[in-house]
Amino acid sequence: MMLDFDRSLEKQPSEELTIRLELANLYSSLVISGYALVSAEAKVFDSKGTDVTSSMVSGTPSIDATNKYVFVTVIDGAAGKDYFLRLQTTWAKEGHPNQKPECDLLIQVREKGF
Repeated sequence: MMLDFDRSLEKQPSEELTIRLELANLYSSLVISGYALVSAEAKVFDSKGTDVTSSMVSGTPSIDATNKYVFVTVIDGAAGKDYFLRLQTTWAKEGHPNQKPECDLLIQVREKGF
């Protein structure tokens, strides 16, 4: 499943979904061109701001620097609850300070079929 940051992800509690977060728009917004995507960190918070990453993200995000994608596997979550995935990326270019933009994605957990 691929997502940009103007969308939300709806999943069922038992689903494990690897999502592809596209960062081309974020890359084009950097003031200086030529930066490379070098790392990504994903954290998930519940509606109260509690960090629930350990129960909602499987493994660590992987990056495709060429295509400017980050892959994150989202798991679990309580039915009827909303969560926010915060993705912090680091972009580097020799001779320039690193850029560390953050993006948020809404995760809605909904049980279906009942």
